[in-house]
Amino acid sequence: MSIFINKGKGWVVRHAYLIMLLCGFALISAGCSQGATEYYNRGVNFNDQGDYDSALAAYDRAISIDPNYADAYNNRGFTYAKLGEFDKAITDYSRAISIDPNHADAYYNRGLAYGEMGEYERAIADFDRAIEVDSNHSLAHSNRGYSYALISEHTKAIASFDRAIAIDPNNADALIKRGLAYAILDNHAKAIDDYSQAINIDPNDDKPYIMRGLAYSRIGKYDDALKDYEQAININPNNDEAYFNRGNAYVLMY
Repeated sequence: MSIFINKGKGWVVRHAYLIMLLCGFALISAGCSQGATEYYNRGVNFNDQGDYDSALAAYDRAISIDPNYADAYNNRGFTYAKLGEFDKAITDYSRAISIDPNHADAYYNRGLAYGEMGEYERAIADFDRAIEVDSNHSLAHSNRGYSYALISEHTKAIASFDRAIAIDPNNADALIKRGLAYAILDNHAKAIDDYSQAINIDPNDDKPYIMRGLAYSRIGKYDDALKDYEQAININPNNDEAYFNRGNAYVLMY
């Protein structure tokens, strides 16, 4: 029997009843979405506090409420990665990507996880995809460069670091890694310039001092190398590498 069987008022009543039902479903849906977001935000806060077990529980709850919550899968994957569970992380990143094929951060994070597992070609492919979605993803360019360096593709690594630094000139990590690539290619002048820029960005990081000290040693500037090792030790008195390299520099001087 059709719901339109009654005369005017009957149809209006039935129609109003349907509207109430539809509005009720809409309210329930909105409430579910709001609940998922609330648990998602709790997960973010737990992550920030380093409470990864509680973060996982919060993301689990968000996903149970909204199984298509791509950001929740991405963040749960990030949390698994923090715990060293890279297989689970990759599964979650892949789920986020299946929901949202343009989720640049999910591709980027999955690339990081593959890199941690030594699967550098797969990492590069994911960084490529992140960059296709967001050409200004500085970290994707930088980590693609690092992945290229790990498979001895140093020219490609430098090109990726170039792009990362062009997007974010204060990316000290990219500068240090590009410097290392230049050093491997025996271009120590450019390596020293990159390490110097990194030091200007963060004078309290001991790593670029050590790297620049090594570059100075390679071109026979042992006095400059010693100054850098001394500064690295001042910043971090427990840096064994700085002491070792300083000793080598003394031996090479005499």
